Parts: sequence; C-alpha cells; structure tokens
Amino acid sequence: FTLNRLVNRPFTTPWPRLQLPEPAPQIHYNRGLVKVASQFEPMIQVLRKRVAAAEADTEVARRRYRPEISVGIEGSTYSGDGSVRQGTLLVGMKLPWF
Repeated sequence: FTLNRLVNRPFTTPWPRLQLPEPAPQIHYNRGLVKVASQFEPMIQVLRKRVAAAEADTEVARRRYRPEISVGIEGSTYSGDGSVRQGTLLVGMKLPWF
C-alpha cells in the first residue's frame, strides 16, 4: 500500500514476486586465491599496520630501560685566523629511573 503510493501506482496493484538468482558455485580452496585475498583485503592491511605499530611501541618500551650513552667532541674558535682555542670531550650516560 505505502510503496505503491510512493511510486505513484494504484493502491490495489500487486507487486510481482521477487525472483532470486541461482546461488554462485562453490569456491574451492586455492593457495593463489588466498594469497591474492590476503594482499588486497583492507581489514587485513589495517591489522598488519596495527601489528607493526604495536611492535614499534614494544621496541620503544624496551629501549627505555637501557642506559643511554653518548660521546661528543666540541671545538670553539675565538680568533680571526680559524685556529682552535678550546676543545672539549663530552661523555654522558643516562640511567633509567625505575
């Protein structure tokens, strides 16, 4: 009744029976098909990126508990001829605070 009104048909006009197509044939297991599906499935790609991000977070957390050692050399010139007037050797170590 309401659908007939929406498409501007007489109220008593019956709708034809819906004819569904035949079901598709069964797809048999195929390694090539699985490979293509796993490469191009968007949800699998999203999950792979989430796994990579979680692994990166894990690596950052592991590195926080390691001491960080740094070494550097610094030179300064104060004269116009470009000779080094001061040199400094820097050694540093950051220890994680548990």
